[in-house]
Amino acid sequence: MWDWFAEHVVELAGWLLTVVATVVGWVTEHRGSRRRDAERREDIGTLEGQVAALRDQAASLQEANELAARALRRDTEDSHVEWAVGWDEDRCSLVLTNTGRDVAHDVAVVVNAVLPGSGGRFHRAVTSVGDVPDGGSVAVPVPEAVEDRKRVNGMLAGNPMGRYMMVMQGARWRCRFDVDVMWKTDEGFPRVRHLDHAVS
Repeated sequence: MWDWFAEHVVELAGWLLTVVATVVGWVTEHRGSRRRDAERREDIGTLEGQVAALRDQAASLQEANELAARALRRDTEDSHVEWAVGWDEDRCSLVLTNTGRDVAHDVAVVVNAVLPGSGGRFHRAVTSVGDVPDGGSVAVPVPEAVEDRKRVNGMLAGNPMGRYMMVMQGARWRCRFDVDVMWKTDEGFPRVRHLDHAVS
């Protein structure tokens, strides 16, 4: 048997060396594999973070595009609403008429006036009326203005200097109204128009 070992010692040594090298290779490969797995997990985490950031950017860009498109629609919408303002003596009201060709939706009117005969007392009237079609009107009652005019004209007519001022200088009651009309277009975009109107 020793003869057999002597004859095959080189082969046995080669086989033993192969087994040891294989085991060492497996161990080394296993350690390297765990290290590479950890690196891959780290890379996957980094990539997932980048994907999430790209999704956030895409969502932000989508939102920005929608806002820009909405602003463009708002600015280029062909909505034609114009307002004419007048005074209706019988109703003691400021009357606003939609002289445009489109409907004004959810109309609200704010009228501000300083009444000269009341020591400069400020008057504010707010009216919400809903939709006003083309050619339609909104009446904002301001009865305080009529009472104020009667008071001022009565004071002027009641004394000689006041009568002189009325006849010679055209002095009489004057009130200036600042009017803000707010409405929405057919697309739902808000619009505001500021108007001035004087009544004497």
